[in-house]
Amino acid sequence: MNVVIQSKLKGARRARGAVVVIDVLRATSVIASFLAHGAKAVYISDRLRHAYNLKMHNPSFILAGERYSIRLPGFDYGNNAIDVPRLKVKGKSIILTTSNGTRGIVNAARHADEIITASFLNAEAVVRYLKKKKSGLITLVPMGITRFRMKQYEDEACARYICDRLHGKKPDFKDIRRSGMIRDGALRLKMFGAKKDLEFCFTLDKFNVVPKVFKEGSELVVRKA
Repeated sequence: MNVVIQSKLKGARRARGAVVVIDVLRATSVIASFLAHGAKAVYISDRLRHAYNLKMHNPSFILAGERYSIRLPGFDYGNNAIDVPRLKVKGKSIILTTSNGTRGIVNAARHADEIITASFLNAEAVVRYLKKKKSGLITLVPMGITRFRMKQYEDEACARYICDRLHGKKPDFKDIRRSGMIRDGALRLKMFGAKKDLEFCFTLDKFNVVPKVFKEGSELVVRKA
């Protein structure tokens, strides 16, 4: 098993093999939460026009997401992972578009053999899934902030955590969480009043779910692996 880390949008474009896209705050956390609570599918969009068009042609779908942590006009939901249960998503389809994570998924689709998504919420489930491969290339893609081409602590830390677990190590998650709660990404969410969701996204192994990306016609759709 060959595990590499390729960061940010450039890393997503270069990624090969089994690709793991990571956007802890919060795209890949909310994807895990949607599927864990019974959503049938999450349709991935990197463009607002595409997301709005999908909703127009599928009025029963839940339109969710953000730009720069702000819920958008006409959207049914933002991207708080902690609040997913109140949406009653069981059996429903979601359209998700975000500032960073969904762009990473779309760009990773260029060359990946397969794409799954990971966060702290489903880290161990992802590790178990990848360990079954035993051989081949695994590319971990911590997304960071696309707009400013910046790495983010929580995404890089999650990638390193998964890499260590794949190699049989047991990282100190309490230390990762403690550090993550005072970094820029955490402070930004606190500023937007999302402290509870921030804390939830730094919960380890809450969900036993592996979100996998499938190409269905012209759409990228995430379902349980």
